[in-house]
This record gives sequence, C-alpha cells and structure tokens, in this order.
Amino acid sequence: MQKVKIILTLITIITIVGPLAGELILYRNDLSGLIIPPEIANLVNGGLTNGSLVTGEPLKPPQLVSSLYDPISRTINFSFNFTNPFKFDLTIKSMSANVECTQHGYPLGQVSLANPAHLDTGETALIPVKGTWTEEAVEHFATAHAGAKTINVDLTGLNVDISGINLNMNEKITVPDVPLM
Repeated sequence: MQKVKIILTLITIITIVGPLAGELILYRNDLSGLIIPPEIANLVNGGLTNGSLVTGEPLKPPQLVSSLYDPISRTINFSFNFTNPFKFDLTIKSMSANVECTQHGYPLGQVSLANPAHLDTGETALIPVKGTWTEEAVEHFATAHAGAKTINVDLTGLNVDISGINLNMNEKITVPDVPLM
C-alpha cells in the first residue's frame, strides 16, 4: 500500500511539474511570453505585420493639422489626421479630453469629437475636435501668457470610443502652437 501511495504521489508531481518545466524551457529567453500572449506583445510593439490585423503600417498617434480659436465664443477647433493601420474599417464614435496649459498645468477646458469619423482600411481621415475655453482659461491667457499669440496645451484623460471599444489614455498628448487670437 505504501508503494502505491509513493507511485501516485510521483505521478501527481510529474503531471504538475512536467508541463511547467516545459513552458519554462520554451520561454527561457523571454519569460514575459508565459503571461502575455505573443499576439498582444506584437500588437503593442508595432503591430501584427505578419498577422491579419494590421496593414503593415504601425499604429501612429493622430497628427495635428490645424487649430483655430474664436475669442468671441471662446471656442477652439482642432483638426487631426489619423490613418487606419488595421485591415478592417473603424468608426471613431466619440472622443473627449481635458485640456491643460503645458507650461503651468492649468485647466483650460474640455474638447470632444465634433462629428463621428469613419475610416476604411488604410484610409487617412481628418478628425475634427472642438471645445470651449473656460472664463478662467481666458483670464489665465491674459495674465500668465500676456502678449503671446500661441501656447502649447496638453490633452489629458483622453477617452475614445472606436467601433465600440473604449480606450482610456493616461498619458498627456501635447498640442503645440494653439492660437490665442
């Protein structure tokens, strides 16, 4: 009876340790592969260029094309170019972010997507974003940026709904040379 107990214990240990040892040997050069699937790691590191999701272009952040300010209504309009690198169509349904003065971290207002934008595979589209400066923001411009024609702003707390997938970004996106006049 004692021999059967020892044999069953050894079989249990081998069935648990064997596969774990095999995985450790397979991923000995990159242990993160044990936790992060290779598909996700490839997407984060520039896209699945050999897979079926990405057209070959890495995911790039939107590029600022223009920014216009209307001092009477205190509205700001940004236009960004964004290229869809995926092998499927995207619809940017909504986008919102807080706006801060880059130099002082002062809150200036909020911006949001003016109109939903549809992007076919590989297509580049102009994404309109608009917002309104707060009264305090206008006062900040007059005091902290007296005489300046432009300032740099940061978009913070960016929330984007792309084809039903909600992305919340914590990093700041700097928008240079936003007009004050």
